[in-house]
Amino acid sequence: MAEPEPKIRLASPSSSVASLPAIRDILQSGRLTQGVYREKFERALCEYFQVSYAVTTNSGTSALLAMLRGLGVGPGHKVALPDYGFAATAGAVEVLGAMPIFLDVNNDNFSIPQNSLDWAATKKPDFVIAVHQFGLPCDFASLQRWAKEINAVLAEDSACALGTMTDGEPLGCSGLAAILSFHPRKIVTTGEGGAVLTNDEKLAEFVRAYGEHGFSVSDKRLLFPGMNYRLPEISSAVGLEQMERIESIIAARVRVGAKYRERLRPHDAYFLPQASPDTIWNHQTFFIALTGGAKRAKIIAAMRQAGIECNVPARSISSLDYYKKQCAVSDEQVPNSRRWDKCAIGLPCHEFLSEDDIEKVCVALLENL
Repeated sequence: MAEPEPKIRLASPSSSVASLPAIRDILQSGRLTQGVYREKFERALCEYFQVSYAVTTNSGTSALLAMLRGLGVGPGHKVALPDYGFAATAGAVEVLGAMPIFLDVNNDNFSIPQNSLDWAATKKPDFVIAVHQFGLPCDFASLQRWAKEINAVLAEDSACALGTMTDGEPLGCSGLAAILSFHPRKIVTTGEGGAVLTNDEKLAEFVRAYGEHGFSVSDKRLLFPGMNYRLPEISSAVGLEQMERIESIIAARVRVGAKYRERLRPHDAYFLPQASPDTIWNHQTFFIALTGGAKRAKIIAAMRQAGIECNVPARSISSLDYYKKQCAVSDEQVPNSRRWDKCAIGLPCHEFLSEDDIEKVCVALLENL
């Protein structure tokens, strides 16, 4: 039986018709790239994240590639990263000729547990990527200490982090450099897009040049072979409009998350995510982890038949076909990642969900456990 068109979508972009005047201005100007709206959007990101530089790109993956390349990742290097997440984190490492080292995650914030760090230290990684999965803060301070101990460079994949606050500070660029994604499922979207955040002037200059075919911004000298990673003006205007009301976007998503937790009381059949008391979680994804004998595929199929879109929110990257052949990572090496891979369900989560929508999602879920 064909699935009906979802009445309650998994995600809905926060973009608004309020950006139309800016788009009209861009079209009338004839300057569709490398213009003032990209500059305005980047300044807004700098102000929000309290960093000196924000370099936008045409995707989060482009941002990740440019950041890692600028940090020196290349052939022969080893890069430690969490196994549970999205394939792009490992893919960028491989595209640059380096080798990913897949590490297990813990059961609360998807950070890398100490036993995995101890094992990884024996592999002598040159770089480490911290990932704030689903917008939940990983234990970045511990990763910083560990990276310093083993003399590795630490960077952040903050693709999902925009809008999360910890101790009143924005999550996203706690160290040397971080990337953002502006995919439609993220908190702020430009259609496709990304950014590199840093306080390091030389790194920012490299990332900018790398995304401009290798030409320096100041004097247009060709410094090295580069790519075209520029974010167009229209995309920048769409993102800028959302940054101007980011607080209301986050507040709406926090309300959605609170309503889910209120409705989905503790239950033997599933585990619910929780942020620490010092954290305002952006709820980039709201998920449940099934326990016991609950069958994920059956539940997802039933909810989709009810017109409710849901998904598998992340994967054990090393279990995907390509990496299964390349790396041969065992279940014993990444047990938590493999367990999450089999049991997590992403529920609809966006600022436009009504209480009635959330009630329908919860009823359909509970009926099919």
